[in-house]
Amino acid sequence: MTWTIPQPAPATQALAKSLQDPRAVALANEGQQVQAACKAIELMPIVDQNDLDQLGAGMKEAKARVTALEQQRRGLTDPLMAEVENFREWFRPVERAYDALLKAMKARTARHFEETAKAQQAAQQAAGQAFQQGDQGAAFQALAAAPLPAHTDGVGVRHEWTAEIVNAGMVPRQYCEPSLALVRATFRPGQDVEPAPIPGVKFERRPIVSVRR
Repeated sequence: MTWTIPQPAPATQALAKSLQDPRAVALANEGQQVQAACKAIELMPIVDQNDLDQLGAGMKEAKARVTALEQQRRGLTDPLMAEVENFREWFRPVERAYDALLKAMKARTARHFEETAKAQQAAQQAAGQAFQQGDQGAAFQALAAAPLPAHTDGVGVRHEWTAEIVNAGMVPRQYCEPSLALVRATFRPGQDVEPAPIPGVKFERRPIVSVRR
C-alpha cells in the first residue's frame, strides 16, 4: 500500500528558516511529513498479513528514528544543560536563603496581625464590660490601650479560609472522590483473569501494542 505525503506548509518552512539553521529546517520538514503520515495511517485498510507486516515494519522504523533523534538532541542539549545547571548552582544557595528569610518575615508579620487583632478584640470586650458597669473611665482606658491596626507600607495582608480534614469518616459522601489508584492496586493490568468486580467501576480489556527492534 502506498500513499502520497504532502509537502510542508510554507508557514512551517518559514518558521524553521527563522531559526537560521539548516538542521532546524530539515527537522521541521520531517515533522510535517510524519504528521501527514499519521492521517494516512488512521485510514489505512488492513486486509491481509502483508498489510499488517508493513505496519509492523513501519513501527520499527519509526521507533528507531525516535531513538536516533533523541540521541542527536541530547548531543546538542546535554552540554548546554550541564552549563546551565552549573550557573544555577551559583545562585541556588543565596536564593534559598532569601526564600527562607522572606518566609520567616511573612510568618512573623502574619503572627503580629493575629496578635494585634486578638488584643483589639480583648480591649473592646473589656471596654464593653466597663461601660456596662458604668465605669466610663476604665472603658476609655481599655480602648486607649488597644494596639493600633497593624500596617506597613509595601506589605499587603489578606485573610483566607483554610480547610483541614480532622475526621475522614465524618466527611459527607459528596465531598469524597473515588481513588482510581486504589482500584488499580486490586489487579495487574496484564493478568489473564478478569479483575474482581467493584461496584461503580467498569473494567475493560484493551490491546496494547509494543514494538521490538
